[in-house]
Amino acid sequence: MTNSVTKPQRQTQFLKVLHRLIVANFTHLDKDFLNISSPRNYIYKIEKNHLLEDEKIKRTKVRNPNCEHCVPYSIYSIPNKSMMKRLIALYKAKGGELTEIEEQYALSRFDNKEEAKNELFN
Repeated sequence: MTNSVTKPQRQTQFLKVLHRLIVANFTHLDKDFLNISSPRNYIYKIEKNHLLEDEKIKRTKVRNPNCEHCVPYSIYSIPNKSMMKRLIALYKAKGGELTEIEEQYALSRFDNKEEAKNELFN
């Protein structure tokens, strides 16, 4: 018999979206892989409740150039290092676990501005 003390806690969909934003960009294609019904709702919740009024998560519309009939999809990314630090703190405060390597990688994406400009969709 297990109880709430011995049973590991499952990540909520909110934490899944937040983790994906921290370690990489989030696309609507990821929603099937992560089994999330509506990721944009969670991104809106992050913007509304946890970011400053004038801050937004960067959204880029992409269309597959090799497919005429494919539906365009959105890619969400974090635009700057200060927002990344706040979202990492939020993720940890909500009970998410982030390895030291994941955290260092997330913050290092903004260390070199030239690399950040060249990074795909960032």
